[in-house]
Amino acid sequence: MLRGLGTDDITWAFNAVPDRPPTIALAKDPEPQARGALQLSYKLEDDYGVVEAQARFALKPCPAPSRAGPLYEAPDFALVLPQARTRNGVGSTMKDLTDHPFAGADVALDAHRPRRGRQRGQSTPFEMRLPERVFVKPLARALIEQRATWRSTSARATAC
Repeated sequence: MLRGLGTDDITWAFNAVPDRPPTIALAKDPEPQARGALQLSYKLEDDYGVVEAQARFALKPCPAPSRAGPLYEAPDFALVLPQARTRNGVGSTMKDLTDHPFAGADVALDAHRPRRGRQRGQSTPFEMRLPERVFVKPLARALIEQRATWRSTSARATAC
């Protein structure tokens, strides 16, 4: 209770609203585009407004883990927000990952919604194969197939 300047007392009622954890989820499955880009559609929600979100990738885990780590970092990137500090909305981001060494690899994708403080939002991991360039000329296609074969056998030898 607060006392006013006069003889009347002023009473205020306060209701504490618990802070719910932020949520992020894929609105639909990631879609490879015609030129190899990857389109992600996602739903965001936070009772105090979304400030940032990220797409994080990880190579599928090997059955027998080894001490050697991957040679390249995963192609993580920021997600475009529907509007600044939106409380809920649907966003979409398109990213060309065909130049990345993970192109054509089997990965687990999760949308991650960091937050200042202790609460974070994270989607359910989605297993997929990253899009890769399509080669139509026979020699280029043969070289890429050889590279993919080499990459899968060397990846198994070093990472698994």
